[in-house]
Amino acid sequence: MALQSSGAISIDDIVAEFGGSAPDGLTEYYRGGTYVPNTGANSGVPTSGAISLEDFYGASAVTIVAEFDQSTYNAEDSTPSLSVASVSFNTDGTISVSGSDASPTSGTWATGGTVTGRDYEIRATLSSGNTPTGPSMGSWNALSSVRTWSMAVSGSNSDGCTLAITLRDTATQTTQDTCTVNITVDSTGGGGL
Repeated sequence: MALQSSGAISIDDIVAEFGGSAPDGLTEYYRGGTYVPNTGANSGVPTSGAISLEDFYGASAVTIVAEFDQSTYNAEDSTPSLSVASVSFNTDGTISVSGSDASPTSGTWATGGTVTGRDYEIRATLSSGNTPTGPSMGSWNALSSVRTWSMAVSGSNSDGCTLAITLRDTATQTTQDTCTVNITVDSTGGGGL
């Protein structure tokens, strides 16, 4: 559980959250040291130099594992007349994959505690095919909002793309994991909309 975000905070609160043994000094609690993980949640805690109790507001000993649970997500739809497929990276660490033939239909990009999407960013790079709708290709997007890439076709059309997805920690800008997303739509029915 994270430390409070305001009000009185003591060395005892920090020891209770991160561990250690009394007597404790704040210099034992630099981010990336023995007790405080180097995560986005702890970005206010310095890695060296001056350190104060207020630097620990909102800090947490919980280490979120930011990694994709699958190496590939397939958003596929072959519904006649109108075919729509998408993949969404949600703020709570989950992934939603839609389409009549999607596999898997859900997943995770982070586990291990309460995920705060603002601590992570995602980038999609077009590897092949046509550009899907959604956030700009090649740009980092904060996961404080749901990020969805999708494709749709109607009539007797098909389209598709392959995206290379990269996940990184916002504070450290360290890549956490990568995966592949395939989006395929094929509306084999006639008549259109």
